[in-house]
Amino acid sequence: MRTFFYISIYSLLITLSFSISLFFMPFKYVDNDHSYISCFSDGRRYETSPNYIFALDDKLDSFNDIKARKLCEYKIISDYNNSYSTPASVNYEFLPVVFQDSSWLNVIFVFLLTFVIGSALLESMGKLLKLKSSFFGQSLFNIITELFKS
Repeated sequence: MRTFFYISIYSLLITLSFSISLFFMPFKYVDNDHSYISCFSDGRRYETSPNYIFALDDKLDSFNDIKARKLCEYKIISDYNNSYSTPASVNYEFLPVVFQDSSWLNVIFVFLLTFVIGSALLESMGKLLKLKSSFFGQSLFNIITELFKS
């Protein structure tokens, strides 16, 4: 029974460590400050961020697509009253700058850090509460060898 309790506690700790480490998984994002719109008609390049064109991935959504078409056609930043007609075809090329944030080493580091700190807290709480379990306070190697003796 004590072995089951101990394994359950550490299973919860591993699950918690894994869940926390998922927040640090690598992901890619578009840097809107360094991305450009290149117009087909005159070859001009416009920065997206100062022209209020923003992207979450390597393609523009319909709202920002309309703003980019009007920027290349009429050289306007924003058509607040929608007084300019939207060009029918795409007249620009979107040149996104994509960065990757975090790495798998960060995930492994956070997992191990959370597990080690959690293990230290569990073991110190076991000693503090004077639990009579034969497992608390032993090294993990001794616990594993005792489990496989059974």
